[in-house]
Amino acid sequence: MKRFPLLAALAVVAVFRPHRPLEARAGDPPPPPAPTAPAAPLPAPSGPAMPEAAPVPAPVPAPAPVAPGSGPRLAIERKSHDFGIAKQNQDLTAKVKYTNVGTATAHVTARGECSCAQATASKKTLEPGESGELDLTFHTYTFVGKMKKHVRVMSDDPDHAETLIEVSADVSAGILVEPANFFFNAVLVGTSPTATVKVKWHEGRGRPFQVKDVVAKGTGVSDVWFDAQPFFEGPWKGYEVTMKFRHAPPVGPVSGEAQIRTDDADYPAIKCLVGGNVSGKVFIAQLVTSVGIPPEGKEVVLRIGCRGFDDTIELGRVSAKSRKGVVSARAERDAADPKNWTILITLPGTTPAGAVDDVVDVTTQVPGAERHEIKVGGTVMAKAPPSPGR
Repeated sequence: MKRFPLLAALAVVAVFRPHRPLEARAGDPPPPPAPTAPAAPLPAPSGPAMPEAAPVPAPVPAPAPVAPGSGPRLAIERKSHDFGIAKQNQDLTAKVKYTNVGTATAHVTARGECSCAQATASKKTLEPGESGELDLTFHTYTFVGKMKKHVRVMSDDPDHAETLIEVSADVSAGILVEPANFFFNAVLVGTSPTATVKVKWHEGRGRPFQVKDVVAKGTGVSDVWFDAQPFFEGPWKGYEVTMKFRHAPPVGPVSGEAQIRTDDADYPAIKCLVGGNVSGKVFIAQLVTSVGIPPEGKEVVLRIGCRGFDDTIELGRVSAKSRKGVVSARAERDAADPKNWTILITLPGTTPAGAVDDVVDVTTQVPGAERHEIKVGGTVMAKAPPSPGR
């Protein structure tokens, strides 16, 4: 085998020799064009173009724990608490520890955002290194399903003056009622309103039951009866219970309480409120009103709305007059909406001290609903006698 030591040495020099640009000389041919990379072949058509995938967001790092520092520094054990599966009208409680990791006295207070989520701080003043506990209370009331609320922790930590703690629960255990009460909107006299609630249980969190009967007591409910029909909605099962009137109820409020009786030992009687209003053709916002307790010498003006039950009812001309003369009264048409009127009731500033007792008669031109009355009460307070020496 032949050897070529000189060529090998020249090859090594060629590999490691630093690159220096060559200067062009007159008469030299132009340099060849730089090679270009071949274009990538186009993909064969294969149906509609697919959209580009959205970039995957970078993971959000967990918040770093509060480090000790100068001044008050509050470290809270956790920023959320899940009470898990709960029943309606259940009081849930938990504790969350907090510590002053700073170098100065810390002052702490806590409060909830509503009556269902509350928090109190066991220690409102913490020296460096001391700890306290937040007492969390979550009342489920008549909520159904997953719910989240917040409580606020306030301190003089310069970096965390306020911290939100999320509290949550899944209200789906036991027997639940949705909505919680038998309520109906205002209806015109002569019609029979209805109201329906669902009494139900969730598979895996409750158990089957039977509705035995429903009874009601109160104002305007003596003529009601209840119809219970089974229903199924996904994991929810139970009964739709509808309140009905045997006869159209008279004008006035409907108010009371119903008890849904079941064969479940833990829920023998489930209480629901009953409420609604039956209106005449003429709706007056207040049929009983008061001037309050004004001091002697002060004039009081009350404004009470008056309109038809709906847009099909025309009131015609409306008038108002005091029956006893203790107050004065007049009716004023709404300039923006001529179908609406306002009853203006005025207690004069000359009214002597004592009880106010009067009736305002309101007259409309609605057939069968021409006459109405508004009872007016209140007390005028006597002026305090002047102090001696004045």
